[in-house]
Formats: sequence, C-alpha cells, structure tokens
Amino acid sequence: MGARFRGFEASGSVRATRWDGGELRLDALADYTHAQIKGHGPVPRIPPLRLRGGATATFDTVRLRGELEWNARQNRVGPFENATAAFTVVNVSADWHPMGEDGPVTLMLSADNLFDVIGRRAASFTSDFVPIAGRDVRLTAKFTY
Repeated sequence: MGARFRGFEASGSVRATRWDGGELRLDALADYTHAQIKGHGPVPRIPPLRLRGGATATFDTVRLRGELEWNARQNRVGPFENATAAFTVVNVSADWHPMGEDGPVTLMLSADNLFDVIGRRAASFTSDFVPIAGRDVRLTAKFTY
C-alpha cells in the first residue's frame, strides 16, 4: 500500500515603509497538503489550507503586531474521522523594551484568539472533543541576564 503526499508551503516578509526609529513590516504564510492512501482514500489528520497574514509596526522601543489566521474546512478525512469547519483567528500584541531592543527587560501584552472563536484542528487526535484555546490575554514581564 502506497501513499501520495502533495502540497506546498510559502512565506514571505517585506518592509512596507520605514521612518526615523521604526518601520512597518508585512508578512504572509500559506500551506496546504493533499494526501491520499492509494486504493483507500484520504490520509487521516491532514490539516487543510491555512493562510496567515500579519503586520508589525516598530516605534523605537515599542512593537505592535496584528495577525489574522484562516483555516479552511477539512472534509477530506480518513475513516473514523469527522470533518472540521473553517475558522479565522485574530491575534494582537504589543511589547515594550524600556532599556532598548537588546536590553534585559521586555514588557508584553498579547491577546490570542481575540474574538473567542471556536475552531478545531484537523490534525489533532482530540479535535472532536477539544477545540482550540479560547481568548487568551496575557501581560508578561521578561527579564534576561
């Protein structure tokens, strides 16, 4: 019994503009896998098409980031698996380096899954029982030495 896996992964980043003490950088990622067991059907737990885009603005010692991730529905599933619905997640974050970019202190505020979307990852063994994490807001202080 053989299997055929085809797919792609592409990512890129570009500096959209630059100013004194900062810049705006845009990035994007796409990945997809189509997998088939010859004579049997789809390979189990294969993630669907995923697209992610983000923007990061830097202002001297402050960095702001916004990110959008879209996961397509996965209805090419193996035996004993259920299809997963499409979902979109929005993440935002801000970090401050009060002693400079390479300084020992970083303060971060981040919010993942900002709109508390319910999504299920097709590649997860527990996708039928456990959705992705809900809204997660964190305030973090990082000290390096």
